[in-house]
Amino acid sequence: MLKYNYNRTCLIFFLLLALTSILPTNGFSQPLDKIVAIVEAQNFTDTKIKPHIITQSDLDQAMAPVVERLEKTGATVDLAKIAKNSLDELILAGLRTQRAKQLSITVSDQDVLAMEAQIEKENSIPRGSLHQALRSKGIDPALYQQELRKKMIQSRLINRIIRPLVSVSEEEINNLYQKKSASQDGHDEYRIGQIIVEVNPRNPNHTLENRFYFAKNIISRLEGGESLDALASQHSIGPNRFEGGDLGWFKLNKINPQIRKMIAEMEIGEVSQPMRSQQGFHIFSLLEKRFVRAEAKYVTKYKVKAQHILLPTYEDSDDHKVLKDIIKIRDEYLKGKVDFSTLAKKHSKDKTSQNGGELDWFSEGSMVPEFEKAAFELEVGEISQPVKSRFGWHLILLNQKEVLDPSSLAARRKELKKQILETKMDLRYKQWLRDLRASAYVEIR
Repeated sequence: MLKYNYNRTCLIFFLLLALTSILPTNGFSQPLDKIVAIVEAQNFTDTKIKPHIITQSDLDQAMAPVVERLEKTGATVDLAKIAKNSLDELILAGLRTQRAKQLSITVSDQDVLAMEAQIEKENSIPRGSLHQALRSKGIDPALYQQELRKKMIQSRLINRIIRPLVSVSEEEINNLYQKKSASQDGHDEYRIGQIIVEVNPRNPNHTLENRFYFAKNIISRLEGGESLDALASQHSIGPNRFEGGDLGWFKLNKINPQIRKMIAEMEIGEVSQPMRSQQGFHIFSLLEKRFVRAEAKYVTKYKVKAQHILLPTYEDSDDHKVLKDIIKIRDEYLKGKVDFSTLAKKHSKDKTSQNGGELDWFSEGSMVPEFEKAAFELEVGEISQPVKSRFGWHLILLNQKEVLDPSSLAARRKELKKQILETKMDLRYKQWLRDLRASAYVEIR
């Protein structure tokens, strides 16, 4: 599953380490200048974007690690199928790059260096020695930086396009909390394999009957002992096909509800019957199952009670002027002649103004990130510096702060919301990629 919170720098480090350690620097075969595909995303902006060109050497380089891995297992290698799947991945990568350019999403050299510093910090690598560590493992730092930049652009693209489309309700958070509370001793986790047999309505050979029986044939081959790795790499259109169809480990509540019951009832090694979706026919295999005991690791969490003043900003606002205005309000409060409630009633444009800017008790995950971060860093009785959010400029006065029961909903709310958000964003992102591909101009030569 895609993890669309890309601040997980430990995960980024090891994923890129794995990727760059198998990517050849000279290509799968002698690089050719032949163009194999021209890709052009549908343009909905005034920004002129050049078509994305995919060359034979690009394709060879993408194929190389897959072929190498399959040859090591002794599996039969179908180069035509691997080439098709690799080209599909390159097309999607090109479309993502073009969409990012259309939206003026960029990652500077300084951004990459800052991310490398964060990777060093979170992986206990001495500062400034990441490149040395990479070279010791035979990895070209320039190639690593290139892959890191791609991941960062993808992250920013997701946050710009997908994040605003996804919301998490209080009911969803409460439901997940109840489920987790009911299984305090631990939980089962499932390692799942998947093959997606494509059904392309534009392909006259892709009748439902034809593709259904093709999927049934793959199931027979899996049950006959052929490896999921080989069959997924050559016949699947799933996003994890080049990882041998291995989706990884999942808790039951993280599995798509449509297949959750089926997975829970499967035996290890069992293969499902074909399941139809917009993409085609899905085949699932339960690779492993394990029980994970719950660990009582709690970080002290708080709830706070505060007042605030909001001066909103709009597209045509003079942001600098609004900032100067809220600084004047803060200075007036610090002189001690007017209390915060009076200032809120007089100046704040928030609905709480008539109540002196009073907010209900709130815990982490309840407010916009900038506001929340500032509020929880304050000491009781302290007023914040001006805080900018998408709503405008805020002043926050912290009145009370209490420690939460670590097992309470309030203490776990942020963590639960994040889990739900990541799952929903993953599903939305996959659909966005399908739509992006369907609307694009792609010429395969």
